[in-house]
Amino acid sequence: MHPGLQENAENMDRNRAFGKQNLDSDHVDAVIKAQNLNGLADKFNDIKESKYASQMREPLGKAYERKYQMPGETQTDGFKYGVPSGQCVSAKELLYPAGGSLEERPETAAMYVKTHGNIPAGSQKDREYDWRGINPATHAFGYGEKRVPNGAKHSIHNERIDENFPKTVIVKKTVEDVRATITDQLGISKNLGQGLKQDPEKVFGIKNQVEGQWNAAKCIHGEPSERELQPDSDLGMCTKPGMRNTLRESEDIGRTFGCPTIRTDIPTKKLKSVADH
Repeated sequence: MHPGLQENAENMDRNRAFGKQNLDSDHVDAVIKAQNLNGLADKFNDIKESKYASQMREPLGKAYERKYQMPGETQTDGFKYGVPSGQCVSAKELLYPAGGSLEERPETAAMYVKTHGNIPAGSQKDREYDWRGINPATHAFGYGEKRVPNGAKHSIHNERIDENFPKTVIVKKTVEDVRATITDQLGISKNLGQGLKQDPEKVFGIKNQVEGQWNAAKCIHGEPSERELQPDSDLGMCTKPGMRNTLRESEDIGRTFGCPTIRTDIPTKKLKSVADH
């Protein structure tokens, strides 16, 4: 019953059904039995369906009929298809022609290489290429690098290898002075073109502030007094006028009312959820 009709429940008929009634249909068993034909009805139905190609080539319960006109020899009882074997060959040799038995018969193995491309394991496939004087059995393709012993050591200390030293090139002093000015030197600050420093002990920049002066930390935290660090006097008390807590017992002085955030008076739940009130 609809919830809006609860007040008028005493006036409603309990047997009343709401909605649209479904129309009656034939059951599955009745539909199947309607296709069963017996006697002359089944005979007449076969005559009507005999004109279809599927009925002629795929009769029920029989093999697919392709309407082949086979010679009379195939109708004899002793007729067999295929070429008879000259001798009995095991199924293993038929499935694995490159087995141990073929190794003993090289002419048979060569035939399977030509007809089936059956190359023995670990053997090179010969595609009958014209290598033009190159022996593929010994020739190695690709770029060969010079083999240097202790390669890992030389990779770490490449500056110690004599072959890696750059060749000495004579250049003008002005060119070298420009290169030393505009490029970064190892272990030396970059030359900004301001001349030599007069006082070696002089330190550039702003000196750090001495202790006691205000810095960023003091700007954030300030300098609160001991009294300012104490909690508020109305902490845990209602400050709304007319709804303040009135102490009825003397032992409630200093008591914090309300339910604590972390409950220790109830057992801990095994499964915690934000939806669990």
